[in-house]
Amino acid sequence: MGVTGTDYDLDFVQNLSKSVAESIYKDAAIVRIITSDGLYIADSGNANNIGQSIQGTSSEFGQKIVDQIKLGDIGYFIDESNNTVNVIAPIMLGNTNISWGGSYHT
Repeated sequence: MGVTGTDYDLDFVQNLSKSVAESIYKDAAIVRIITSDGLYIADSGNANNIGQSIQGTSSEFGQKIVDQIKLGDIGYFIDESNNTVNVIAPIMLGNTNISWGGSYHT
């Protein structure tokens, strides 16, 4: 399976998200790659989310994450209900005009 407008397949991107979560965060974080339309491209914590809308799987913060990705700037928010920090950063993969973002949840 591939991603329109890129040269990467979803397996590559999913493996990349897992690798980042394991190596940088010692597997104590979830790394997600999401389009500006709110679709999961990768999710190190749950591969079943790939292709799903973040608004459907993370309704409380889904729109905040999408809005931050569209800004193309680094941002964060704290989810006090489960004592986590979510960091959103713009990323570029491939040759595409689609805004992508990485969501790092610790």
